[in-house]
Amino acid sequence: MNKENLMLKTYKTIDEQIEYLRKNKRIIIDEEDKHWFKDINYITMVNPYKELFSNGKDANGNHIYTTNINFKELLNVMKIDCEFANYLFKDIRRFEQKLKASLFSSLCKAYSKKQDDLYSTKYINEIKIFLYDYQTIIDKQKINELPLLCPNIFNQLTRTGFTPSDFCIESRIDLLKKILYCATGTDSEGFKVNQSNLLVRHYLKTCKIVPLWVIPNVLTLGEISMLYLMIDIEQQIEVYQDVTGDSAISDNGQIQYKKLTRFSAKLEIIRKMRNTINHYEPIFPVLTENIEKPKNIKESPIINTLCFLNNHFEFKESENFYDLDTFLNINVIPNPNNLVKIRLFELMSQYVKANKEYESTKILEIIRDNKK
Repeated sequence: MNKENLMLKTYKTIDEQIEYLRKNKRIIIDEEDKHWFKDINYITMVNPYKELFSNGKDANGNHIYTTNINFKELLNVMKIDCEFANYLFKDIRRFEQKLKASLFSSLCKAYSKKQDDLYSTKYINEIKIFLYDYQTIIDKQKINELPLLCPNIFNQLTRTGFTPSDFCIESRIDLLKKILYCATGTDSEGFKVNQSNLLVRHYLKTCKIVPLWVIPNVLTLGEISMLYLMIDIEQQIEVYQDVTGDSAISDNGQIQYKKLTRFSAKLEIIRKMRNTINHYEPIFPVLTENIEKPKNIKESPIINTLCFLNNHFEFKESENFYDLDTFLNINVIPNPNNLVKIRLFELMSQYVKANKEYESTKILEIIRDNKK
């Protein structure tokens, strides 16, 4: 990009930010709401939602704002985002716990079955041998001793099966090193590594090594997802079926690799949403990514992932889905430019409603049980 065409933004004080919003976005901030600009970063609070209140675009593609909007309307939108993120985090946490338990249960059973390793600690020596071979053998595909927990480390899962690939191989190697660090308290060279996880430190102190079933406690969702793609196909199928309740085997006994690849794609979306929420960032921009028209919403992988995470939520297009109106209780005028964003906020509101209704149902069940 030509440096002369760069438009660098200068820092603005809170008063300057408020004045900028009034002049350029026609967003009016009352005196009582100024504290929000001290409590929350401007970029986090305003940028994700401002286009929702635009009235279209000019000839240069810039958003135009012709209607005065009180800042409280933007706060109402931010509240929807926060409520949605809170419920979504609960669903992701429940999914992540299930995924970790299922994955490492499958691996421990595989070690017990194939190596008679009731304590599931032989994985440590396997990793050590593999890392040594990886550093010394030039042709990586000729490494024969692959750990039982990652026989597909040099393969990529596709819709038709596994194909040899070096994609993300260094990240996968780093993951094995991390597992080794956590399992032994030392790195591959034998130097001690400080462990912050209390459970890992307990096992290192009492047993000197950490059983395999403890390892998921120190792995992130992204690392769990990476490990899932490296395990044997039998374990992948077992985990998939355990977590989703769906079969990965067709009626004629064939492996349905498409289902497995779609599942791995969901894992990446869930990881991205989880990281966004954990960093206290708005989740709305994640939903809008790659959705440019209302018709794209229904088939969007991220919307399908939301339905997957919460079986009490079902996305349905209403009769007026493509009309310029909304049931949202905010002062926003639907137009072709902001309709996608409006529909996504409606979806977020429906997700929150579905969760609240489910919670109410569970509470009533508890009350009825207590009365018996």
